[in-house]
Amino acid sequence: MAISIPFKAVIYLASNVIQIYEYTQLKWVALLICSTGFYISGLINSKTSLKTIPLSYISLLLFIPLRSFYFPLIYFLFLFATISLLLTRKEINRKVKWSSFTLMASLFIYFLFSQPLIIKPEGIIEKNQSGELTNGNTIWGFSEEKSKLLPESVFIGLNDKELDLKSLKNKTLYISFWAT
Repeated sequence: MAISIPFKAVIYLASNVIQIYEYTQLKWVALLICSTGFYISGLINSKTSLKTIPLSYISLLLFIPLRSFYFPLIYFLFLFATISLLLTRKEINRKVKWSSFTLMASLFIYFLFSQPLIIKPEGIIEKNQSGELTNGNTIWGFSEEKSKLLPESVFIGLNDKELDLKSLKNKTLYISFWAT
């Protein structure tokens, strides 16, 4: 309880200074919170017997309100929690600690840079029809994925009239697929 109050205060202050767009979707945020919390828990419980340490995994249920308790992220949360607890134990070999920490750091860096970090200024972030942000700054985004648009094609419609897909832009369409 005493640790969570300053941690919540830091998150509250940071969210008012820098507003991150859809931070609940960033997997690295949940992994950072998990590894930090379990490392501190491991330091506090360093003299606790190994038999009672698995009870600390109950605290992973705190990720349900954060919307981070889903498949496959839950596997990474368990892995990060286990490695963070391993790092605090004196009974564990130093080579095992270093290899575990290297694995955790590599996975964290992968998740950190696999999703774009978008900072939102005052106002609402909107996306235009091509999927680009109109009111937001992308700090990093390494995906080259383009938004999927309809092809610029002309089709033959009813009564042999040409139908250009551009003419359907910003209109509500009813599409019915059928086969004989």
